[in-house]
Amino acid sequence: MADSADLIRRWFEEVWNQGREEAIDELCSEDAVGHGQTHDGTDIVGPENFKYFWRAFRAAFTSIHVTFHQTISEGELALLQWTITMKHTGTFMGIAPTGKQITAKA
Repeated sequence: MADSADLIRRWFEEVWNQGREEAIDELCSEDAVGHGQTHDGTDIVGPENFKYFWRAFRAAFTSIHVTFHQTISEGELALLQWTITMKHTGTFMGIAPTGKQITAKA
């Protein structure tokens, strides 16, 4: 069985870097909660709701790449420090495409 650090790296590699929607079903539990990813602040719960968000995000941003910097894990908990780069090519959360390259860190 993979540890939590392996799972979080696999999530970002397969779901975001490789664009594998099926990996969401493989890696996201029914009770998983995503915070801070919607324009109105509502949580995203479960794989089906996350896939809706993921499809909209990937339609608005191209050339998505997540770079891993550091992973810290303890038991079932894991933290991944990462940087994402992408190009804003479609409307997202009501914001028209800018055509700009975007970099964000977490």
